[in-house]
Amino acid sequence: MDERKLLVTAISESEIEREAIRHFIAQGWEVIHRARIYQELMQFYERHSGDAFTLLYSQGFEIPHHDQILHSSLVTAIEVDPKIIPIAAMHLSEEVRHYKTPRSLRILPPTTPIIVGVASTGAAAGSTTIAINLAQEFSSSGKRTLLIDGNRVNPSVASLLDIYGIHRDIVKSDQGFACVELSTLEQVSAVSRASNQFDVMVIDCGKFTDLAQRLIGHRLGDYSMQWATELNSQLWIVSSEQELRSQQLTLNLQELKSSRPQSDLGIALNHLPAMNRKRRAQLIADGTLPGMNSPFLLPRDLKAVRKAQSYKSTLALSAPKSNLRAAISRLSAESAGWRN
Repeated sequence: MDERKLLVTAISESEIEREAIRHFIAQGWEVIHRARIYQELMQFYERHSGDAFTLLYSQGFEIPHHDQILHSSLVTAIEVDPKIIPIAAMHLSEEVRHYKTPRSLRILPPTTPIIVGVASTGAAAGSTTIAINLAQEFSSSGKRTLLIDGNRVNPSVASLLDIYGIHRDIVKSDQGFACVELSTLEQVSAVSRASNQFDVMVIDCGKFTDLAQRLIGHRLGDYSMQWATELNSQLWIVSSEQELRSQQLTLNLQELKSSRPQSDLGIALNHLPAMNRKRRAQLIADGTLPGMNSPFLLPRDLKAVRKAQSYKSTLALSAPKSNLRAAISRLSAESAGWRN
């Protein structure tokens, strides 16, 4: 049987959790879930009670001693002593030296040739609309395309396209591309295994925040961001002109570039009003962040977007001559040839 060391953490002390995770990853462990509160841990366990993993927890997390997760034959529970700060690597090594967890959920990096991630800087930035229409443009060009809803906070691909069952399986849409929602760890594993069936994978990653946690975690929702920043991937950060000037966004981008230097990263400025050539050039100059390419500009086109939403479809099918559709078509071409 293929074996892999899987870890779930339930540690209330953030410093201890970070130190423990850093050590376990260095030892070849894969952190599949980081619970923040007891209820979140129980929700995870209810979905995966038949899977084997190691649980690293602290007293401060207040797991009842009689709780089923501590007495499951499939779960190896290790209590971390909060008095050991920082956690000694030797202490942890002795604790887990004999543990090897059967790999019941095999999650490997996707093998799709082109992976394009779309993340937003805030609510209503338009990242889901862009992701859906990027998938349409790739599909219309003859590429086998999979659209992944990786937004754990607000998954909306299913409702926007009026497509059902994507939280359970990969489903072919009426628009010609396949869709799936990363709703469970089993879904993540299934998508990874099926990735070689597609030429392009477009991922709606949700909000572009808490990068340190999202890139080393991994909670369930972190896989979308991780896949979108791996080798051979591109990540578009969708932002408004105002949000682009945010100091926090600049820090997040710098953090991503330093932790994932191999990833291709671009800024897409959305909801832009009509402008003359001089204003356009000024916006590109102002929006070019240190170490980044010039931002891609997307026009405001609420009429076309609302029409697509009312038809539960894409811009190419409901508003093919719209300016926004034309811009997203150019964005897909740039994404496909980013590494060429």
